[in-house]
Amino acid sequence: MARIMSLSPPDTRTKLTLAALMIAAFAIGLDTFVIIGALEVISRDLNISTGAAGWIISIYALSYAVFAPLNAWMFRALSRRNVQILSVSIFIIGNVICAIAPNFATMAAARVISAYGAAMFTPAATALATELLPPGRKGSALSLIFGGMTVSQVAGVPATSWIADAIGWRFAFGFVAVAGLLALLIFAPMMSGVSAKAPERGNGPASKDFPRAIYGVLSVTLFVVISEFVFTPM
Repeated sequence: MARIMSLSPPDTRTKLTLAALMIAAFAIGLDTFVIIGALEVISRDLNISTGAAGWIISIYALSYAVFAPLNAWMFRALSRRNVQILSVSIFIIGNVICAIAPNFATMAAARVISAYGAAMFTPAATALATELLPPGRKGSALSLIFGGMTVSQVAGVPATSWIADAIGWRFAFGFVAVAGLLALLIFAPMMSGVSAKAPERGNGPASKDFPRAIYGVLSVTLFVVISEFVFTPM
């Protein structure tokens, strides 16, 4: 009987929350590749070389790689509900700035912002998804998150490439921002049913001080590296 109950279907609120997480994961996966099909057009519009435009991809990847583990430490005191709302909001803002960026420096900064939001979202989303479902369905929860990212590569990348070719690369970033906004509009009301209490964390000295020191050093290093590319003549 316990086994049957543990596999009972999730309620509507849980389904909508998981759907919003999947849409946000789709948007984040899409954002990773949205620029690839529009590099030549972006380089022409921003008056930079194609090679310099390619650094916009590297800046995003580097930022994500640095922020993903560090944000888990920095925001350990926040509830997963608040982290989700904050991360998607930052991600949307980053992509809106990308859509209106007048030059390479603004675009590079916007890519760091969107990567920062994406790096906040992914670990918290996977943890939240597994909390929303009983043990027997945790695998399904994770498959929804990573499935959203996979679908973004299969269907979303060709779609944004078509948008960039047909009506402009700025609209492609706008499409990513709209996908993130849709997730947020579904997600935020549903999160009222999720505890606002922060999850239990380790309370030792390392968990309080060492991660912050690493975060500061690597963040400064990241922005120094990016600034070298932003302010070096293209």
